Amino acid sequence: MFPLRDTLRSRRFPLVNWLLIGANVAVFLYEVSLGAEGLDRFFGEYALIPAQLSLAAPVSLLSLVTSMFLHGGWFHVISNLWTLVIFGDNVEDRMGSFRYLVFYLAAGVFAGLVQVVFAPGSSIPTVGASGAIAGVLGAYLLLFPHGRVLTFIPLFILPWLVETVQSVVDVPLSLDTTNRYAELTLRAKAAALRACEPACATSAGGRSNAVWKDDKPLLDWLNAL
Repeated sequence: MFPLRDTLRSRRFPLVNWLLIGANVAVFLYEVSLGAEGLDRFFGEYALIPAQLSLAAPVSLLSLVTSMFLHGGWFHVISNLWTLVIFGDNVEDRMGSFRYLVFYLAAGVFAGLVQVVFAPGSSIPTVGASGAIAGVLGAYLLLFPHGRVLTFIPLFILPWLVETVQSVVDVPLSLDTTNRYAELTLRAKAAALRACEPACATSAGGRSNAVWKDDKPLLDWLNAL
């Protein structure tokens, strides 16, 4: 599933949240311009490498912060920052800008320290804002327990999920092997229709009636299998 937006609106402009997003984008675009060798050197200097941390060299501890602004690829940075766009504004609105900034950085540093504790001798660079954003998500859950999030769920994966369950529980199918995938697809469609029945029933203008009327023969047939 993929979150699209939440239903809560901020009372104030989330300045710190957008500054954090801008900083991450700027650093990532700089990474892209470096090339492979330059990027390796850049990560070696600013990424979190547990084996290089030392209290005797306090400068090395700065990587707990700098690594938060580094990302390993387009999907990495887009998925992180999209999550921050959706949830960060509300958390900043509730906490206040300064406390939100401190909380964001503290969550990222804490996540980095956990990585160091579990892999103290690792020489693999750790990058990304995932730890800080996980903290933001946790704060959102606690501050807005009844918040609603509009989420995209790609239903085309349901036939594969149904097929996996079918192979595990070994329930015999009523159709022959040639039509097996067709039946699984229809079962998935019916499951999706049943799942959305409460929402469809409350849709404006009664538009859901036409959908259920068209699919009633399909549901009747599946129920009879």
